Amino acid sequence: MKRNVILLILDTVRKDYFDEYATNLKRISDISFDNAYAASSWSTPSHASIFTGELPHQHGVNANKLSFRDLDKEKTFLAKLSDFHTIGTSTNVFAGPEFGFDDLFDHFIQVSRNGVVSGGLDMDTFSRTTESSGVDLYRQYLAESWKQQKLFRSVVNGVTAKSHDLIRSLGIPRLWDYGARSIVSGSKDHLTNESKPYFFFANFMEAHSPYEDCLLYDQNISEVPFGWSDSLDDWEINARGEEFKETNQMKYRRSIYSGSIDYLDRIISPYITHIIEESNRDTTVIITADHGEALAHSENPPIWGHVGSLSHSLLHVPLEIINPPEDYSPNTQAPFSQLDIEKLILAFSRDQPVYFDRSMVPAERIGLGVDQEIEPADYDYWNRGIRCVYEGDSRVEWDTLGETKEFKIGSASEERLVQESSEVSEKYHRIFDDSLENHSADTSNDDTIENLSRNVRKGLEDLGYL
Repeated sequence: MKRNVILLILDTVRKDYFDEYATNLKRISDISFDNAYAASSWSTPSHASIFTGELPHQHGVNANKLSFRDLDKEKTFLAKLSDFHTIGTSTNVFAGPEFGFDDLFDHFIQVSRNGVVSGGLDMDTFSRTTESSGVDLYRQYLAESWKQQKLFRSVVNGVTAKSHDLIRSLGIPRLWDYGARSIVSGSKDHLTNESKPYFFFANFMEAHSPYEDCLLYDQNISEVPFGWSDSLDDWEINARGEEFKETNQMKYRRSIYSGSIDYLDRIISPYITHIIEESNRDTTVIITADHGEALAHSENPPIWGHVGSLSHSLLHVPLEIINPPEDYSPNTQAPFSQLDIEKLILAFSRDQPVYFDRSMVPAERIGLGVDQEIEPADYDYWNRGIRCVYEGDSRVEWDTLGETKEFKIGSASEERLVQESSEVSEKYHRIFDDSLENHSADTSNDDTIENLSRNVRKGLEDLGYL
């Protein structure tokens, strides 16, 4: 009998912080992988790799092309679930309607990152579809809400979004989350009442920047002084990481990051339990992250965010399986690549066995992925192409600047540089179709951030990308 499969992406959640703060999800999980790795270090290429099983240079969704609109659905595992109802939802701008990600699904539930209810128009998303501003923008928003018979919910979300702008300016902690409750409330009844087998995807953005305290977070974890606001720019940290490494600003940022993961854990764990218990058929849940986050304390050199790097802290992600088929008993110590998630999903959906045998796990980053209004210092370095391969307890990395490094993987999500050279083993090169130099980021492409509309750029600014 076919079973439902749910894939939940906890955006930007690295493995070691997940293990420490997602205690409820760890408790209800049946299978926990210790060595799962993302195929890239930021949202766009990583999501495409999850859905296609291909590296960024193969599926083509990377810094050269940000949109999913030209991604052939036949290349994704969704095409192999033709007898399933495919449903998606996301508060990630990149994995959302602005970049055509919703077109991959039969049904996409629109939720607001700064709203509190699902099913209404999102003021932020709506503003990114028009060049209007001021009173004219609000008039159009209300008119479209009325036209779609979503006036009440849309007004609630609109007021919430504008209230957030005021709260942020006053240094008051957020009164609501970044969309987790909207995802839960907007999908729970839909999933438990679905008669047809389904695949459900959701992206939760709580752990992503910007770093703002929230009254919903456990204040014993998110220990931030009232009125504190984050005045640091990631590029400022990345240029002078050692100066900021142990400052209060870094402490508060890490504190909010930790609190956001604890909050997701408390929201998502009862949600999963409810769906599994109330669904019309067996349901398996897969929890992972599209990438981790560099937090400027274990990285060498200390950097913040997930730009211009393929470090272990960015690639080492959680992978939890809840309520799998009875006969699924994998080697959870073996390396697991997110390139194989599609095999998991297809096997689970049909209650079939699945096996993996990767001794080497590749990952890749093509270009910076964002265009800056003011380019970061040493732009060529941050914009370089990077590839790496995990083998045993080593990670070998090379880039388009001719640098090759070997790291030893430590505990949690840390690694140690052990060697620098200019040679890369041929066995690593053979994993990739061609040379990395063939895929340098082409910022003249009409699909790059530089050429996006003003309002879409504003949404990316809010996430710290610009």
